[in-house]
Amino acid sequence: MVQLPSFVTAMTRTALAVEVKTFCASAAEAHEDLLMPTAVPPPIAANAGTLGVRHVLCIIGLPERVFNIADYAVGPSGCDENAETLLDDVRKFMEKRNEAASNNMDVPSRIGSASVSEDPTETPLSHQYLIDEADRRRKNVDSGKVAIMMSTDANATFKEKWSGTSKERRQWLATTLAQDRVMGAKLIFIEVIVNQPHLIEANIRAKRRAQGLGETSAAAMREHHIKVKHYARMYVTLQDDGSEDDLSYIKLYNYGGKVITNRMHGYLRMRIAQFLTTVHTTPHVIYLSRHGQSEYNVMGKIGGNPPLSTAGEEYARRLGKWVPDNICRTPDGRPIKSRLWTSSLQRTILTAEHIPHPLIPCRELFDAYGNEIHSSSSLVLADGWRGHPSSPTADGVVSFGIMPTHPATLAATLAADASRGLGKMPTPPSPLPSRMPSEATLADPPALKLEHSESGPASSEPPTEPSELDGVLHSEELWEQMSPRVYRNLDEIFAGEYEGMSYEDIERLMPEEASLRSMDKIGYRYPRGESYFDILARLDPLVHEMESYREPVLIVSHQAVLRVLYAYLMAKPRSSAPKIEIPLHTIMKITYDGWNPPYEERVYLGPEPLSESPDKPANDGQKKL
Repeated sequence: MVQLPSFVTAMTRTALAVEVKTFCASAAEAHEDLLMPTAVPPPIAANAGTLGVRHVLCIIGLPERVFNIADYAVGPSGCDENAETLLDDVRKFMEKRNEAASNNMDVPSRIGSASVSEDPTETPLSHQYLIDEADRRRKNVDSGKVAIMMSTDANATFKEKWSGTSKERRQWLATTLAQDRVMGAKLIFIEVIVNQPHLIEANIRAKRRAQGLGETSAAAMREHHIKVKHYARMYVTLQDDGSEDDLSYIKLYNYGGKVITNRMHGYLRMRIAQFLTTVHTTPHVIYLSRHGQSEYNVMGKIGGNPPLSTAGEEYARRLGKWVPDNICRTPDGRPIKSRLWTSSLQRTILTAEHIPHPLIPCRELFDAYGNEIHSSSSLVLADGWRGHPSSPTADGVVSFGIMPTHPATLAATLAADASRGLGKMPTPPSPLPSRMPSEATLADPPALKLEHSESGPASSEPPTEPSELDGVLHSEELWEQMSPRVYRNLDEIFAGEYEGMSYEDIERLMPEEASLRSMDKIGYRYPRGESYFDILARLDPLVHEMESYREPVLIVSHQAVLRVLYAYLMAKPRSSAPKIEIPLHTIMKITYDGWNPPYEERVYLGPEPLSESPDKPANDGQKKL
């Protein structure tokens, strides 16, 4: 890690401060009636390094097609005819032209006053491309196609040349594609190795449930294990002895537990490798909720940073009561590890403020299907140190760690812990002091030197009030349930000069802009503001993080952002995202895994949104956003 000189850091902070002041001044100048402005500009590339880390777009919009090797195994196993048939289909897919993009590279049919030949046998000038189609060095106008090879029956297609199950078959694939200079495709092998028994059994059970076969019996499980062992005996893994170093490949052990890459150069290859390290077959459960109705919603205005209306405050209270029993627990009442995300704007933070954040020992937690979660970590306390729960990490884990006993060092440590929580959402139900262990817990008996020691010699200190941490083992980790994480990437689309205005005002004062936006809602960028494509870009790191989680996640955000997330989770085209309606005071539960299409459930908590006047229906002003 490179340490920047202090004067460089000071210059960076000064530049950021000037930028924020300029932003606020320009926003006020653009619209004098903006009473509740957004104080900081949205996270954009120009601020990278000062406000956050830049991430490349994760939701890749490249055309792709999945080729099932089993569909082409019509001849004898491993014959050349099967391989050639599949190769022909891949070649047709790769070479299919995007006519709209190709037309942009056409030479105009008339250039100035030049005459055009009337010879019908001569190729029209409009069809003579500016690029040489036979030149392998060319960059395709519609470059960016992905062909995915897979098999729904790995045992039946084991000997097929496209299966890549041996060094010889992988070499044939690499040589065949390299010799096809017209197609010019790059080959990547992706090998998934699962060697943990509980993951193998979970995959088998999930697949059988997806196929409608119900729960897996012991006999069916043994049959699958026999097939797995038979396949493992025949399969030749990608070699790391140097004999296959000329290939581009990724080896994934236990879904990202360990990753090995080789010759993964170039943008798309690196993006594929980065994304595959986050995916797994554990079912995802994502809860989406708009913030409670805000004061700007009542007035029909967009943007800004307003507080909640009385109806929004009531929704926040109802959400705080609904979450513990419906997200944080199984139907039979066992605790589930759960997460909470909000944007940095106060209307989402206030919406989530009533959600409790209890500290739970990791040994008592279960996953969403009631399976026990085991924690392997432990800490041994030494002389001169006292156990205390540290600030939650990004994963929500609070280590019951160690703290120096010297008063001055203790005060400095507590101050540092408090400073680490400045950027987090306040948690009114449980202030930080109540989460600290009592003085009796902070005692330093010899028994604390032993792992998982539950008792020690009697203390001479007076008894204290019961603590949230009473009975917790001193050498284990604690999970902060619904640990609040604030992400500016989840902020509402920034309307720039139109912040604090209603769409009626925009249509009246700037009809040209309103017309441009109606023609291309997903690509339109507000003057000095954002477009939906900007939201796509800044959601990239969050999508990576969300895909890596195995716990339910509640995301409290804004309509435009939730439209994009909803379209991604429900596998809808991104062009439809700006038209998706995200209702107020409603929770959307989306469940998806590697076997079934995503499905959605909605829960309306109420109350009915307020209206600006009794004679008008409620209008949150966001339907056109």
